[in-house]
Amino acid sequence: MKFILNSIFLSGIFAVQSASAALTVAWSEDFNSYTTPGTDLNGVSTATGTGTFDTTSGVVANGSGGVTLTADTNRQQLAIENATAALAGRFTFDITHDVVPDPATNNSIFLQMTEGGRSTGSNEVADFAYTLNGGAVGTTPVTFNIFFNVTGADFAYTAPDNTMQTLVTGAYDVWIDNTRTTTASSDTNAMGGLPVNGVKTLFLQTFNGQEGNVYTFDNMSFSVPEPGSALLGMIGGLLLLRRRR
Repeated sequence: MKFILNSIFLSGIFAVQSASAALTVAWSEDFNSYTTPGTDLNGVSTATGTGTFDTTSGVVANGSGGVTLTADTNRQQLAIENATAALAGRFTFDITHDVVPDPATNNSIFLQMTEGGRSTGSNEVADFAYTLNGGAVGTTPVTFNIFFNVTGADFAYTAPDNTMQTLVTGAYDVWIDNTRTTTASSDTNAMGGLPVNGVKTLFLQTFNGQEGNVYTFDNMSFSVPEPGSALLGMIGGLLLLRRRR
């Protein structure tokens, strides 16, 4: 009996690890269907999945496979809301700055993941906040991957460099291309911490005083753990138990 209980316990662990490591795309957008420059994306659904855009006037499709965010005297915002919140997952996007960043000026992007919907302004939600370092974003596109975890347990994921990584609960990792620049951080710029009920919406926003800065985003996606991964892991554990008996 003790052996059986231990085997069931191990199969449960295997199931949790499988669920954590396998991600499926909840929504994605490559903007290739918007061939007219200046197309307003506000309220538009993402090309695949269950995402919806919320944009301000300075955020439009550029007609060549991307969305352009142009800073002016007002804060410009690009937000994408998923249909449901997720306790773990990954946001991915490519970003390009129109000029080589000047370290003496404010050329960063405010990024926030919230459990709220698109109707909530990013500065009004006390959830995750992170500032994309303008020095890391130049005229050559770079790919950002933000992994987050509020499951209450460790979360395993396949990193952009194809290594397996484990992220503790209540934390996030940031990767720029194949380099991890932030590791297991819970620092959220005093915005209240990671949303404990899960992440639903991604906000990208300029700061005041950034007039003239232009950023281009492309290949955006939100991936969450596959619902069937835990079931497959449990089946594997039960098969292992049967073999040993």
